[in-house]
Amino acid sequence: QLKKAVQFYVANFVPWDGPDPPALTAETLTTWMEQQMMRQRLRAADPLVSGQAPINNGELEKGRVRAAGALQLLHNFAQGLSVDQFTLRANKQYRFRNRREWTEEELEQHRLR
Repeated sequence: QLKKAVQFYVANFVPWDGPDPPALTAETLTTWMEQQMMRQRLRAADPLVSGQAPINNGELEKGRVRAAGALQLLHNFAQGLSVDQFTLRANKQYRFRNRREWTEEELEQHRLR
């Protein structure tokens, strides 16, 4: 069961280029997560970055945001799989509590925007 879960996460979250996908192993997933965590923490003044060729600070920030987003997406997906039925039902009721029916006039105004 764990092996299938790891294969699922690697196949759906770890990006790859070319015709050969990455190996569907826990090591691949762990390595990718560690890379994203490092990217997420990098700043222009860090020794890892300052010792290398000059890096555009804007590009560095984009990479940090992408890495943080990738990790958050993975986290949200994993948390979503562990929600019980009661929580799902309560969440649905909460989301629909402020829902209202639109009149035909309101629907037409929305369409014309």
